[in-house]
Amino acid sequence: MGRKFPGTGTEEQISLGLDEQSRDLLERRVDRLLIDRGYKAAVVEAVCRRSGSSVAMPARGEGLSPANKPFSEYRRQPGQTIGHHWRIPSTRGTRELRYVQIDTNYWKSFVRSRLLIAVGAPGALSLFGTAKQATGHALFAEHLIAEGFVKMEARGRVIEMWRCPPGHDNHWWDCLVGCTAAASMEGVLAPGAASAGSNRRSRVKLSALQGAR
Repeated sequence: MGRKFPGTGTEEQISLGLDEQSRDLLERRVDRLLIDRGYKAAVVEAVCRRSGSSVAMPARGEGLSPANKPFSEYRRQPGQTIGHHWRIPSTRGTRELRYVQIDTNYWKSFVRSRLLIAVGAPGALSLFGTAKQATGHALFAEHLIAEGFVKMEARGRVIEMWRCPPGHDNHWWDCLVGCTAAASMEGVLAPGAASAGSNRRSRVKLSALQGAR
């Protein structure tokens, strides 16, 4: 970005770069656009506000350990949304833009398990192209294997804790993991999974019942 926007400082480079990229993605009519706010949160919030789209939203990864309370156990309060290993906390009474928290350890393990499924099998996550084109994914693959994990146990829970060793680039891995969480926010489910509200009975109006009779 320094080469693309010469003579600008770090914050302005990030701002201009995110403006350009978010504009390009929103023009493709994506359903959800998450931007990592872990670095320069104020800049990311400003970009989301300028986009003028409810689709664009800041995101923050949370490396929850087994000792931490999972999002599913959070007490539901007005103004917040709790999803599948992600939550949108309430920002009422503040000037903070609404953002989503993502349980990165869960979603990294989720993506890893999907990549290990045979190509073409239900629930598999695979890259486009043929085996002959695989060399085009080499750098992307390097990012995907940049991190490792160790299993930790506490409170009767076992979690894979992911870490990136120094000197390794994991940016596209983070992006892929964020995309799976974004898909969950939009209601995408793994094969065989049931939605949280799948067992709820839908309400039927009395007038509709009388009409059916």
